[in-house]
Amino acid sequence: MPAALREAEAAEKALEVKGRREQREREEAAAARERKQAARQREAERAAYEARRAADAAALEEQRRAIAAEAEAKLAAERAAAEEMLRAREAERLAAEEAQREEQRAAAAARKAAQAEAARREKEAADRRAEEEKARRRAKAAEATAAKMEAKAKNNKAKKAPSACTLEEERRARAAAELRAQEERAAQLAAEQESTRRAEREAAELAGAAERAALREDAELAEALRRSEADAEEALARRVSRCEEAVSSESTGGGGDLQRRVERLEASLGTATEGSLEERVGAIERLIGPEAGEVAEQPLSATEPLAAVSLADAGLDTGRPAAPESTMGGETTCIVCFARVKSHAAVPCGHLCACGPCSELMRECPYCREPVMMCPRPV
Repeated sequence: MPAALREAEAAEKALEVKGRREQREREEAAAARERKQAARQREAERAAYEARRAADAAALEEQRRAIAAEAEAKLAAERAAAEEMLRAREAERLAAEEAQREEQRAAAAARKAAQAEAARREKEAADRRAEEEKARRRAKAAEATAAKMEAKAKNNKAKKAPSACTLEEERRARAAAELRAQEERAAQLAAEQESTRRAEREAAELAGAAERAALREDAELAEALRRSEADAEEALARRVSRCEEAVSSESTGGGGDLQRRVERLEASLGTATEGSLEERVGAIERLIGPEAGEVAEQPLSATEPLAAVSLADAGLDTGRPAAPESTMGGETTCIVCFARVKSHAAVPCGHLCACGPCSELMRECPYCREPVMMCPRPV
């Protein structure tokens, strides 16, 4: 009996061990299957991730190409617009130069006409003097003839032997007649000389006026050219300052040589452009970006002329001693700022209306709205 129990217990133990071993084997097989399934799932996820990365990379490449194409098209359009603008400016400059040359030719023609008029008047005066000389010679010849006839008459009278009283009366009458004739000739000669001197003075005054007008026109043209060149240089300096601010966030404040400042900008941008200073600045603006070009193209705001009112009407106190004021800004006060003394006159209208600083900003006369070419200080 005990042996059978022991065998049964041994068999149960063997069955239990076998069942645990089979359970362990099943668990290991299930774990192996789970590991394989997880590995396959990870492989599928990795493949999907790689596919997504490839798709994203292709989309990014396509987007980059589209952006590059758009940027290239925009740059080409901006370059074409800049070239068109440069051509327009060159055409405007050529038109302005042609207009200035036309004005100079007109001024030269006017000077030649004035010189021709002065020469004509001089010739007429010379002709008059020649005619007067001929008239004087004819008068002298007539006097000589009259003297001969008188001498002949005297001889005839002497032959007739008139009385002494008659001879004295005739002598006195002849002396009085000769005196009157001499006075008339002297008066006529003085009148002729005065008319000749008056004609010469008029010719000289006309020639002097023509010369002064020509000199004034030359000075005005030279001043206008100088002002246009100064304005162009100032505008170019402002453009260079804006480029410096865009490149280095700081500007030289308009100081220094423009050539050196442009060379520094080209060195900082790593570029070099051949051509004039304006073309090089335009190339720098295109390199910096459209913002600098747009800012450079903004026109300067012209100073609006102020209304012509008196200091009392404006309610301003300049701190200067009281002076009689008119309704056009005052007889002594600048009609633009109402603070300084009038010292400069507008040309060509000639109105004395502004002080020195305000005259530099005037483009037209505040009185008559005529364009102002220059504003000198009257002598």
